[in-house]
Parts: sequence; C-alpha cells; structure tokens
Amino acid sequence: MKKQRKKNRIPEILLAAVCLICVSALGLYMIYKDQLKGYFEASEPSMTVPGLSGGFIPQGLAYDGQSGKFMVSGYMDSWKQSPLYVMENEDLGKKVPILTEDSSVFRGHAGGVSVYKDTVYLAGSTKMCVYT
Repeated sequence: MKKQRKKNRIPEILLAAVCLICVSALGLYMIYKDQLKGYFEASEPSMTVPGLSGGFIPQGLAYDGQSGKFMVSGYMDSWKQSPLYVMENEDLGKKVPILTEDSSVFRGHAGGVSVYKDTVYLAGSTKMCVYT
C-alpha cells in the first residue's frame, strides 16, 4: 500500500491572501473615492516643494508666522548633504545647508521641523538640532 503525499497548500493560501488584500483595497478605494474627489476639487495648489526632481525626500513642514515663510526639511535619496528649504508663497525657496555642532555637513535623516520665535527645531534620526 502506497502512502499518499499531502498536498502543499501554501500557494493556495498565499493566493487567497493576495486576493483578499486586493479586494479590500478596491473596496476602500470605492468607499473613499467620492470623498477624495470632493477634497481635491475644493483645494488648490499653493506651492511646489523644491528639490523633488533632484532626489530630495521631504519629511517636515513648518510655517513661521513672524516672517510668513515656510520651511521644508528632509534628506537626499543619495545621502548627500541634507537641506532645509525656506520658502515664501510660490518661490522656489532658499536652500539652507544643515550643519552639525562642529560645522561639518549633516548627511543624516532630517525629519520634522518646527519654528518658535527666532529658533528652528529640526528632528533627526538620533537627536534634535536647534538653530537660532
């Protein structure tokens, strides 16, 4: 008498999981499609984030009410020097280099940015930087 091999069910389970994810994503899209359409129809573009075509990955956005300027923090996809863009309305912004305490080039993950009075707070991957 031959022993029957058990059928490997892993491919069937994976296929079912992928189908379930796709159906769920489609369902969510159908539910929120009309809400998102209304949002985009009611909104209007206000400014362009600089540096996107050059590999800039934006992480934070702050508004300085005293100067009326926006600040966009982020890092470069090639781990070049991380910039901070200072922008006013629709201008392309001034690219400000981020430096460390010893004035060397900062190449890390520049995350969220915040402004309070004359001080800029920039969150990094390991610590927070404060610029005045």
